[in-house]
This record gives sequence, C-alpha cells and structure tokens, in this order.
Amino acid sequence: MNDRLNATLDFIRSSGPLCAYESRHQSSSFERDQQSAINKHYARMIEDKILTLGLSRKDLDSALSLSESFKNSDERQEQRKVMRATMLAEFTVRGRPLSEAPELRKRYLAMKDTEALRRAFRSMFPSILSVQGRTAWMPTNFTNPNTLPPFHAFDKLKPPVLITRDGRKAQYRFSITSLPNDERAVPTLEDFDKTIYKWSAVSTSVIAHDNAVIYGNCGLILQCHPMGILTASGGDQNFENHTGTQTNTRAAPHTGNKPLDDGRLNEEVLRKFYETNHLFDSQPMRLMSPEQVLAHTNLEEAKKKKITGWNEVVQAGPMLKVKGLFLRIQPDGSPLTKRNGDLALPEGVYKALRACSRRLGLPIVGLVDSRDAG
Repeated sequence: MNDRLNATLDFIRSSGPLCAYESRHQSSSFERDQQSAINKHYARMIEDKILTLGLSRKDLDSALSLSESFKNSDERQEQRKVMRATMLAEFTVRGRPLSEAPELRKRYLAMKDTEALRRAFRSMFPSILSVQGRTAWMPTNFTNPNTLPPFHAFDKLKPPVLITRDGRKAQYRFSITSLPNDERAVPTLEDFDKTIYKWSAVSTSVIAHDNAVIYGNCGLILQCHPMGILTASGGDQNFENHTGTQTNTRAAPHTGNKPLDDGRLNEEVLRKFYETNHLFDSQPMRLMSPEQVLAHTNLEEAKKKKITGWNEVVQAGPMLKVKGLFLRIQPDGSPLTKRNGDLALPEGVYKALRACSRRLGLPIVGLVDSRDAG
C-alpha cells in the first residue's frame, strides 16, 4: 500500500540527487553526513505536513501516479523519482490541493531538464527555518543608536571624520553589517532599497561595548526581525552569500560559484545549521541567542586574525531596517588610519556616510574595536 508515496519519501531521505549538482560529487564523510542530515530534514518536514494538513496517504499515493509511457522510459527513471519528490513537496510544503495533480503532472512532465526539477524541489522549502529561540532577536534586546548619549562629532578636517566628544564609553549591543573599505560602499549608502533591502542574505555581526570585533571600517547598524534570522554562530560561518548580493563572490565547491536561488539559499542555510551547531541532533532546532553568539566570539582568536574570532549572523535583507551608521575609530577618538598615516577610508565614503546621515536622519556612531582597545 502507498508504494509510490513510501518510495518517494525513501528517495528523499537517502539520496543525494536532490541537492545541488556540485555537492553530489563531495567525497568527505562530513559532507556526506551533512547532506544526509539535509535530506532527512526535507523528508521530516514533508511527513509533518502530511499530518498537520490531514492528508490521506492513499490519496497522496494516487496523486503521485505518472503516465505509463513515462514510467516505462528507462532513460528517465531518475527524473521520474525527482518529479514525484517535487510533486509531493507541492502537495505538502506548498499546500497545493490534490485536485491540482493533473496540472502539476502536465507541467513537470514537460520539463526535460532534471537539474531544473531538482531546483524546483529545493525551492519549495523555506530558507527561514521553523526553529526555537527567535524571540531573543527582538529589537528590544538591542540598543537603539538614537538613545546613546552624545558620543561623536564631525571634525572640521577634510574629509570629515568622527571624533569622540566627551571620551565616555557608551554601553550598547548592536547588530551591524560592515561595508567595503572603499568606494564600493557608496551605492549602499545612497539607496538601501536597491541594495541591502533586496539582498536575499546579509552577513551581519553582533557586537557589544565589551566585545566588539568589527569586520570593516564602516557600516550599518541594523534592527533585526526575529523571523529574518537565517543562521547564527559565534564564529565566522563563511556563508556563501557573505556579501549579501544575489551572486556569490567567492567560489564554493558545492555550487560552482552560482547564485543562491531556486532553493540554493535554503540548502546553504541548512548546511550552516549543521556545520556550526550540529542542531540537527536536537529536536526542535534552536537558534543561538545574541548572548550566546557573543559568548562564543573568541576575542583572543580575533586578535590573531583567526576566522574563528568573528561571529556571523546571516539575516534576510528584506526584513532588515537600518537604524544608524557606524565608523570605526581609535580608542582616543581619532580617525582610523593606515600604516602610512592615510585615513582608513576614501574621502568619498566619508562624504557618503555624512550625506546618508543627513538625508535619513540616521545617527553616526563611533565604534572602537575591542582588539584596538588593548
């Protein structure tokens, strides 16, 4: 009974053909275990949906029936399995009614590219996972930069730079994302709607007055949305979409440097959950809280420029809100400089920061990196 349904679930649980093409050629035992955990997550989510939606397993089995000519085509056996997996995800994860089986069958039978079918399957699953611990990321658990005491002022130097006004060290906890240390920062400062708010994934960090490991020399202070946290780790996740753009900027073996679309983002999120926390071992899965992220941020490693010294929280760009701007400064309040004495950022970036602040009424906060504070 329910042979098609059971066989499809077994296929999803146990095989690699549903993951991204490049990852099916991984060889290490860790990567194989990682993909196995992702496959089981997919199957478990489908099983949960069957129960919560009250779907008849017998009716589901019937809806997965394909044409006789297709079943008997030897060269399309794998495609048949992927197609059934995709239709099953439509009925369960997407919640499509079983009455639409003929329409879905026609659509997917017309797809000759098995890779396209795999992408369609992965795209059914949300990148924002159903996990516990989201309430810890409420905006109330972070400092509103507008509430800080007077902390900085523009000097009359050209280009303008920030200096501390009274030398006090404000207590804070921020979610930040760093911008490039060159003119590439300017487009983001000029229009958030066309940049950060459109990015599928944004690499951010949590910093506090007593633990501020800052990746770049300037950037944005963000308001988190609890439902927009994709992954959180006390170390650098090396998240593939680390710049927040739709296209990767560094090669990744399991994607061939392709954009994180059509389910790739979902799979990357699952990978990082497995790599950083092994949270597949616990049910239900749980996000690290901001306190845990900071507690696992290794300042001593950061001082040695080890990647484990950075923390990284990946967030969905469309759910973010920019609440302020930051500029990294030295402990005495003077501007950060290079070894040759030049300012750490080009003049155009300082100007863009000031223009953005004036246009949107955003405060600019001078931040001292804990590694510079001694």
